[in-house]
This record gives sequence, C-alpha cells and structure tokens, in this order.
Amino acid sequence: MSGQNQEHLWYYMKTSVLGENQEGPLQEQVFLKLATTGEIDKDTKISSPTRTKGQWISAQAIPSLMAKINEGKLNRKAEKIQSSVEKKENKKALADQKSEIKLESARQKQNLAKHKSTNNPYRATNIPNASRPIEGDATGGLIPYKNPKALFSYYIGIASLLIFPLGFVSIVLGFMGLAARKQNPVIKGSAHALIGIILGGLSILCQSGIIIAMVFFAGLI
Repeated sequence: MSGQNQEHLWYYMKTSVLGENQEGPLQEQVFLKLATTGEIDKDTKISSPTRTKGQWISAQAIPSLMAKINEGKLNRKAEKIQSSVEKKENKKALADQKSEIKLESARQKQNLAKHKSTNNPYRATNIPNASRPIEGDATGGLIPYKNPKALFSYYIGIASLLIFPLGFVSIVLGFMGLAARKQNPVIKGSAHALIGIILGGLSILCQSGIIIAMVFFAGLI
C-alpha cells in the first residue's frame, strides 16, 4: 500500500438477508479495524479509488489486509479461550465457596446442638440419682415403711427377748433389710435392721445361756 500522504478511502459489500449493500466510504484506519473485528473477512468484496483503482476484489487478494483479518481471528479465539477458562475458574470458586458455606453451617448447627444439650437444666442426666426412686418415707425415715424387712426385724428383735426362736427370724430379716437399704438408699431402715440383728443375737445368746444353766442345774439335783 503506497501513498502515505494520501488519504485512502474504502468501500465494502455487506451481505444481509436482503442481499448485498455497499458500505463506505471509510477511512483506512476504520476499515482495518473492521477487518480485525470480523466485520470484513477474506471473501468480502472491497474497493478503493486509490488502492484498487476502483475495482472490486476479494479481501484475500490483499496480503496486508489478510494479516489484519487473521490477527483478528486469533485475538477473538484467544479471548474466547480466556473467557472459557475464567468461567470454569469462577464456577470452581463458586462451588468451593458453596462447599465451605455448607461445612460452616453444619459446624454451627453441631455446636448449637451441643450447646443446647450441655446447657439444658431439664435433662435427666442432670438430675442426681435419676435412676433411683425419689420417694422416701412420709415420716422422714423415723419409721421405714418402705423397708418392711428392716421394720419387722426391729419389732421381732424386741419380741425375741421373750420368745426364743424369734431371734433367728429377726437376724435374717435384719440382713435382708440392710440389703434392701443398700440397693435403694432412699427407703432408709438401716438402723432398724441393725437393732433387729443385735436384739436377735442377744436373744439367742441370753436364752441359750438360760437353757444351758437350767440343764446344768437340773443335772445337779
């Protein structure tokens, strides 16, 4: 392209559904820009009063113009690839962000559930001796109605001071009452059971001594 000091004008045929329409005149700088944007390709018919002497030729007939067309194609392809890469990166970043949000939400729910669990004053695990009965005697433990074995051991132990065989019964019931008290401390009765055992033992010792003495003195007569 010669004639650097001369202004060169260009025309080109733009194809549409209605046919071909002539576009121009365009300054050469604007014309070359259209070549890089894809508006003018290798098959576009072009003409210039100074460059082509007014003849209509295809753009591929001018090497310098084809260089601009190819340069534009490469640039658009590179932009497309870059846009595709950026979209993929954005999708990956968005997916990672959503994953982090889900994990954080799960951690917060877990921490909230744990906080509610450890700070719930109505949980059964916070109730002392929750697995044991909470009902005791109406007398406050003075008369252990909830531990009948200990209570009967106490009364039978007193009676055994007069009736010899009852001492054995009092001792057996006393140990049974202590066992029941050990399994369930709320029912009380350990004192009554111990008194029944002691009275039953004294009854057996005393009355056995009396019987032995009577036999001994009977042998002397």
